[in-house]
Amino acid sequence: MSVESEMAYRRLGNLASSVLVLGLIAVPAAAQDAASDDQTPEAQASPTAEELLKALRKDRAGREIIPPGSGPWDAAQAHGKNLWPEGWALVDVGGHLERDGSWWVFAPDSDRDMQKVRLLPNATLEVLVRTATNAPSPIRFIVSGRTTVFHQRNYLLLQSVARDRDASPAPPPKADTHPVATDAAVADVLGALQKEQVDTDLLDTRPVDAAGNTAGLLRPLLPDGAAIISRPARVVKLGPRFDLAFESDHPDNPEPPLTMLPNLDMERMLQAIADHNYGQVFRVSGDVTQFEGRNYILVRSAPRQADTANFHK
Repeated sequence: MSVESEMAYRRLGNLASSVLVLGLIAVPAAAQDAASDDQTPEAQASPTAEELLKALRKDRAGREIIPPGSGPWDAAQAHGKNLWPEGWALVDVGGHLERDGSWWVFAPDSDRDMQKVRLLPNATLEVLVRTATNAPSPIRFIVSGRTTVFHQRNYLLLQSVARDRDASPAPPPKADTHPVATDAAVADVLGALQKEQVDTDLLDTRPVDAAGNTAGLLRPLLPDGAAIISRPARVVKLGPRFDLAFESDHPDNPEPPLTMLPNLDMERMLQAIADHNYGQVFRVSGDVTQFEGRNYILVRSAPRQADTANFHK
């Protein structure tokens, strides 16, 4: 074979290879186009996974911003409610101290359209009372604390108190014109447990001797702010108040009960008692307060303890 013939033969082979490669590429593309032509309009319009994710992100509602349960007194009233919620922080509120039966009451300044609030007994209140009663004239205080709710009424647990030394003497207290709302459901529960109104005298008014013992009960006082954690206890009704009697490992030497301070957890406990039975046991956690030689407890958690009697032989 001549050189010219061999070169022509090679050119023909290269051309055939190129045609074959182009055919292999064109066939799948043509097949894909044919498959696309055969699809229904619904199939052609199906979104991709990425498009679906974008649509979900776009349509997803944003989270509602819930303000924290704290702030100045005016902010709480701005919600238009008659009561401050449980645990609401009242910050730097000016006013003076008043007496209402067995309760100490904080009356806000007269230029504020605010309701008076009963003060829960604790060591901070004891300092406030001592300062106010020893003063020759009414004193304006700046207080901060957290609210509780019981029987459709607010109470305040003081956390800090400061005397306003730059203020003029507080004006005479004005009559409280704010009516106290009642809750029929709670009233029914409490009515089943007692005849008199439950919040008329929830505090322990038994006399305290010089050694700080209440009504002959000999025990060292627990410090203000002491924590009670998951202790089994029963609610005991003593006159108009409710106490917690803790189960003791030494039945011959039981612990004296602690008077309960009014809040929503106490209300729920009384509701559970009314719905089931009076002798059920709760696993109580809470904070102990101390006021004028007496201990109290503000319950923070009180789930009912399961009755395991049926599991014993």
